[in-house]
Amino acid sequence: MHKKSLFMALAALGLATLACSVTIDLPEDAIEVGDLVTDELDTPYPDSADTTELTINFGAGELAINPGAEGLLGGTATYNVPEFAPIIEVNDNEVELNQGDLQYEFTGIPNWDDVENEWNLELGTEPMELQIRAGAYDGELELGGLALEELKIFSGAASVKINFSEANLTEMKVFDFETGASDVEMTGLGNANFSRMDFDGGLGNYELDFSGDLQQDADVKISAGASSFTITIPEGVPATLTLNGALTNVDTSGDWAGSGTSYQHPGEGNELIIEIDLGVGNLELRTK
Repeated sequence: MHKKSLFMALAALGLATLACSVTIDLPEDAIEVGDLVTDELDTPYPDSADTTELTINFGAGELAINPGAEGLLGGTATYNVPEFAPIIEVNDNEVELNQGDLQYEFTGIPNWDDVENEWNLELGTEPMELQIRAGAYDGELELGGLALEELKIFSGAASVKINFSEANLTEMKVFDFETGASDVEMTGLGNANFSRMDFDGGLGNYELDFSGDLQQDADVKISAGASSFTITIPEGVPATLTLNGALTNVDTSGDWAGSGTSYQHPGEGNELIIEIDLGVGNLELRTK
């Protein structure tokens, strides 16, 4: 991942997008860089009998998430800006991990050349509702093998790879993804075990690969501006796709058939029903 270029080009835009949940107020070049610090994170599951609700608020930098924690949350946070020190708050079944206190606002674009901010997090496998709110960041999120009952990801300008290499251990009621001008690659989505997925994107390049074991019928709703989308369906998985957007170029290959606003992918078993509302853009439909 190339943090520096992303920081300088996109940090202000991404953090501004987070205004509803993260407020930042620093004048230009006001960020003071200190010594590089690495904090160890080790958060157990709360005592509450209710499903844990975990929220991760990350401003800008490099974010990696993988399974593997013995408790709810483990890993490290490495940074050289004291205000970026991670803070964990627990309230009954709600756990929140914040990048600093996040109680400041940008009034200009800081110089990110010397800033380091990298989180390498691990999550446990007990049932949880996970929400990630991030600004301008490079992300690599391996979410396979977890027990996500809900997944909500909101980001500003980002370059993100999300993978479900193994089946989600519980039914995911909803998967919400919202982003600004970003490059996003999602793979193994068939393993996510969701019944509904809502994808809301801005300008960007988006790749959604539904490989994996589709354990139930699933509805997917996609909305984006001027963007390029690639939708990949495994061979033998039935899918119906409806397209809204007169200025969209569509290219099909593999087992896809159809034209205009309606496309079909043949197969048997659980079905994907996809609705895409796309402005000016390109749509590629592929079979894997």
